[in-house]
Amino acid sequence: MKKSIRRVHAFSLFSCGFLTLLMSKTIPVQGGGVSLIFVLTIPFFIIVGGIFGIISFYGLKNRKRKNIRILLLLYFYLSLLIGTILMFPFK
Repeated sequence: MKKSIRRVHAFSLFSCGFLTLLMSKTIPVQGGGVSLIFVLTIPFFIIVGGIFGIISFYGLKNRKRKNIRILLLLYFYLSLLIGTILMFPFK
């Protein structure tokens, strides 16, 4: 895999951590204790996205089979998206 493509994957995984911020501006949110959820989930997903980005940049370049790389990247993206949606406090 080319280095520039690996950088794009790593940066996009890191930026998936900020989805909760984008969702809070566009989707109605419950009141009250929701701020605590935001304080806990936003840094968590930013850190997890950063870890996944580092793994995808450095760890996936040594994989010989392209199918395994694609499956791992898909797993990283889906786990961040599903986690963000499940932990988001919808109204």
